[in-house]
Amino acid sequence: MNRFAGAFLVPGRDLLANVRSWRTSEPEPIGDDQGFGAFERPHRFRRLVWRAVGEELISPVRGAALLGQSLEVIEWQVSGPVG
Repeated sequence: MNRFAGAFLVPGRDLLANVRSWRTSEPEPIGDDQGFGAFERPHRFRRLVWRAVGEELISPVRGAALLGQSLEVIEWQVSGPVG
């Protein structure tokens, strides 16, 4: 039986002390070019802006300004492919 399971069975043992005892310092932060940071990019803000434009909560002009794109690009993406 491991120490974690034993803490549930033995009265008087402090479960939190057993669980927290392994960590003595915080881990080093992951850099932009390491691990998942090397290939993941945040997209939440862009998705929220597009949702607000789609639900007409903000104008396409404001969406273009927030996304740093031209109004023509935003209008082209909102209208979809022609044909």
